Amino acid sequence: MSLERELGEGEFIVFEGIDFSGKGEQIRRFVDYLRTKGGKVSQTEEPWSGGLRTEIKKKISQKEGDKEEILGLYLTDRIMHIDEFVKPKIKQGNTVVSDRFDLSTVAYQGTQGFTHEELVAKVSKNRFVPNVSFYIDISAEESMRRKALAAEQSERSEIDNNILFENLAFQTGVRERYLKLAKDKKNFPEIIVIDGNGTVEEVHQRIVQAYEAHLASKSEDS
Repeated sequence: MSLERELGEGEFIVFEGIDFSGKGEQIRRFVDYLRTKGGKVSQTEEPWSGGLRTEIKKKISQKEGDKEEILGLYLTDRIMHIDEFVKPKIKQGNTVVSDRFDLSTVAYQGTQGFTHEELVAKVSKNRFVPNVSFYIDISAEESMRRKALAAEQSERSEIDNNILFENLAFQTGVRERYLKLAKDKKNFPEIIVIDGNGTVEEVHQRIVQAYEAHLASKSEDS
């Protein structure tokens, strides 16, 4: 595990959260904030579009491959993502902002029959540690409320209650795994939990305050 960066290199910032946590909008606002400060920013996401994203999405949507194969694709995609995109951009002095990274693997693949310990061991091996991983925390119930609201606003058909219930249980499990990761400071020291409730601007300001505190701490340590 290594968090050391060379002088002049950029930072690697990750955003995580359960479905409908609002991280997409928060990433947009955070990137705008960085750019107003004069920073060079590169956005990315996982699975990576330059890697195995298409293959992973296809296998999941068509229910192809067993859990080991799918996990292997995610891990291979991450290696490609780090070596071919993240590290080069950081070396150029860019701040790389990623929509999901390895915490998602533990939180979501834990629903496929892997134990928490198995997944932590896999993602921790030779881990490229982000400078900060913002986990935007909302309850599973709030996730479902936002999902229903989004469905209404997009004039989609009525949401089936059974699907809602299944998704509620799923999101509850994913959130529990994220919160467990946030307590694991030995393996994941960079996680900052952000309260995802309130207005979009309120959440954004919490993220900015946390990031500026991170920068101040980094300056003191240098």
